[in-house]
Amino acid sequence: MINEIKTKLKDKKFLIFSVICIVMMICPFFTILKTDSQKINYIYNEGHVADGIFVILLASLILLFNLFNLKKSALIPLGFMIIVLGLLFYNITDEGVLKYATFNFYLMYVCLIGLIIFSIMFLLKRKTV
Repeated sequence: MINEIKTKLKDKKFLIFSVICIVMMICPFFTILKTDSQKINYIYNEGHVADGIFVILLASLILLFNLFNLKKSALIPLGFMIIVLGLLFYNITDEGVLKYATFNFYLMYVCLIGLIIFSIMFLLKRKTV
């Protein structure tokens, strides 16, 4: 099992996937919405914990499941992440504050697309003997 993890860490696709997961875990800490008077991050706002905690936990689960070759199990937290970020995007566009979105807001969605693509690639990857 340790040898499998070592070989996986040498794979360039998995390294790119890992970087995307790490960026996804870091993005909620930074400002995602910025108006003239207020900056909002996705971790803690107005005395309440925001959904960014779930994004961090789900991204770490996706990374760990793929590290231990549980590719199908990694789809469960990926599905939850799609729902959480989909609801965020829907709520922000519904309230009309999308114009205040920062680079980190869009970076989360770029990383989400990358996670989806790499998860599909890992599932479709055939084992060679």
